[in-house]
Amino acid sequence: EMFFLEETIMDNLKQLECFLSENRHNYCDDCLSELADITPRQQVNQLCNSNLDIFMKQNNISCYNCNKVKITRSLI
Repeated sequence: EMFFLEETIMDNLKQLECFLSENRHNYCDDCLSELADITPRQQVNQLCNSNLDIFMKQNNISCYNCNKVKITRSLI
């Protein structure tokens, strides 16, 4: 069961990286969850915060998808 969880997290990390490499914009966690098909939404936050060498976090930036000004993510 633990292996399955770790595998899912790694798959989600790859999905997130792949999506952001093909869409070079800033996205909020809510939109990234929806667009990259990662659930639960909190997983996006956890993945990005634990991989700051891959993902950039910026405050008060407009999300490319929903246009809300909030914390956004992009690839470094």
